Amino acid sequence: MTASEAFLSRSFWLLAIVFVPMSLAVAAPLPNIENILRSLSLPPVEVVQREARALKECGFRIALDDVGAGNSGLELMRTDRYAQNGIGWMDRAKMCRTVELINTYMDVPRKVGCDEVFTNSFLTKIEPPKSMR
Repeated sequence: MTASEAFLSRSFWLLAIVFVPMSLAVAAPLPNIENILRSLSLPPVEVVQREARALKECGFRIALDDVGAGNSGLELMRTDRYAQNGIGWMDRAKMCRTVELINTYMDVPRKVGCDEVFTNSFLTKIEPPKSMR
């Protein structure tokens, strides 16, 4: 079947009518789920825990990094933390909370300690862009 024949077929349009709204309904909330849960006045840790639990129940395996921290753009790096330490530096307490979440909610073969995965020793200070200082 050619593309022009497909466009003229009833089956194509039936599938399009079903899948286009369905894909929008599924895809629209995903980028906003954190904000939706925060609007319920949940603490950030509980938001991440709920999201991780829901994804795990769906069969996903996820790696947590800055999930729930709001560090998704350069504008958000205009903080004392980045000004003092540069880009790429990790806060030990934040990393330990991430390790705790993974140990609690992920199906890992063994629990890991924070000191096993945390270090800033290999980083050189990468200055934020001048517009961010």
